[in-house]
Amino acid sequence: MNTMKKFQDLPAILKDKNLDEVFIIGAAPSICNFNLELLDNKNCIFINSSVILHKLIKPSTSYFVSTDSLILGWSYFKEALKCDYLILRDNDRFRSSLDNVWYFECDDDYEAVKNNNSNFIAGFSSMIAAIHIFSKLKSKKINIVGFDACLSVDGYMYFWQKCFTDIKPFFISNRNLISTDDNDSQRKNWNLQKSFMNDILTYNDIEVIYH
Repeated sequence: MNTMKKFQDLPAILKDKNLDEVFIIGAAPSICNFNLELLDNKNCIFINSSVILHKLIKPSTSYFVSTDSLILGWSYFKEALKCDYLILRDNDRFRSSLDNVWYFECDDDYEAVKNNNSNFIAGFSSMIAAIHIFSKLKSKKINIVGFDACLSVDGYMYFWQKCFTDIKPFFISNRNLISTDDNDSQRKNWNLQKSFMNDILTYNDIEVIYH
């Protein structure tokens, strides 16, 4: 009988995968100006709603990363399940023994995850969690696409509000979970994320390229 799989065991499963270079794909509006064909035959890591682009890309291997405890309520989760590997924050809302679903322990406390040798993954955001995860998987070149530092562009927070609107996701309860306010708390959260991200990238000698 299959049991829920832990992230700590995933490196052994992926040992024959070449993860030296990966592309982490966020859902920010800058995606609208990016040529998706550049992601074909690449290691693609989709973050939350960016996975709606999965059907438009031909990755060599596809990954889905999320810290969202409400992940099961989003329409895009069906597309996420088509990825080769789902790496999710362990929570009580969704636990599965599916072959392609893996869970990580998460902590929002910077000090708790500051030591990269710990079992905890940074929980500040799904993007930061993905960077932390693939640093542990020994990636050496991380390309970041669609990451606009938590700030809205022309009133848009997500690319699917501006482009690819025909496949935009929705939350099944029709709750409005989208905020486009560039308020102090968002900026403070981003500064913490940036500090932690820089520490991880420097500690592991990872080259990062923003697109």
